[in-house]
Amino acid sequence: MKFLFFCIGILLLISCQDGNTGKSIKFKEDRNVSVNFESKIVDIDIKQILGFGNFCIVDSFFVFNDFKTNIGNVIHLFNKNNFQYYRSCGALGKGPGEITRLGASNVNLDHSGFWVQDYGKQVSWLFPLDSIVKNNNFLPTVKIPFSNDLFMDKMEIINNVTALGLAVKPLSVSSAEMRFAKLDLTTNKVSEYGYEHEGINKKRTYSSFCVDKKNGRFIRVYNRVDLITVCDFNGDLICNIYGPNWGVEKTIRQKYYDGVQSYKGGFIASYLGGNAKDMSEEYGLRVNYPSKLLIFNSNGHYTKTIVVGQQFSSFVVDEENGRVVMFFENRENPFGYIMLES
Repeated sequence: MKFLFFCIGILLLISCQDGNTGKSIKFKEDRNVSVNFESKIVDIDIKQILGFGNFCIVDSFFVFNDFKTNIGNVIHLFNKNNFQYYRSCGALGKGPGEITRLGASNVNLDHSGFWVQDYGKQVSWLFPLDSIVKNNNFLPTVKIPFSNDLFMDKMEIINNVTALGLAVKPLSVSSAEMRFAKLDLTTNKVSEYGYEHEGINKKRTYSSFCVDKKNGRFIRVYNRVDLITVCDFNGDLICNIYGPNWGVEKTIRQKYYDGVQSYKGGFIASYLGGNAKDMSEEYGLRVNYPSKLLIFNSNGHYTKTIVVGQQFSSFVVDEENGRVVMFFENRENPFGYIMLES
């Protein structure tokens, strides 16, 4: 009888309709389309000593936010084509235009600059590229204050009036939850937005997302459950994509997706699918990061696994140059990239 109910559950998952009028897809990694790229990692020679952080691409620049450094400038610009260092900005400090606690960078609609989150001063600072180029010691003056009830963390601007992304909802002085949200750029109003899977525990809704402007949709991948949701810009569900461990007992030790980026009509997601942390006598407590990329086509179907072979904590897809740039955790040189078409 238990087996019968299990079979019925699987049939429901792979049926063509979800309960919220979107499609439902279940996938499992296929070794036959798994490709090992460890020997194809290309080192990036960055002479600046940088800590862990995240990337974005703004116009012709590769921008790295250094979360570990606690003095000087923490935002670094490189030529995205050859990785030649260009300039640093984002001075840490408590003075006017200085950043107290660095967050993510969010790219302008026309790639003329980027907004930087400052969690200390609770504002987003505007960094126009032309100002950075003209002024070695640029300090921002334009800012948007955070809302006390709900403020944007990571976002992507989809038109002149709207940005979509992940927002922080403070619950107390020491606790908060993440929500998917919409920012009205004309009023600075942030509101919860879009479809949320009923199987998600809102207290552990850790996720990453990307926007696919060409297809008018956003993709959201979840950290603690084996799930991807694809929605249109109205917030309506297009498709739920269930991984092989969807529906298994959830534990705080398990970690699945860590990031996602759109690429040529489809999308690429970093995937761990194992323990978030391990304890051993030799190394003590060790945090685990993804070491592979899952490739999905425009219809949300899994097509391939790229085994990177090294753990990386952040990545960005450079579609123009056909490569993925990564920050590695356990390599002597933490910066490297792989060519997607190789």
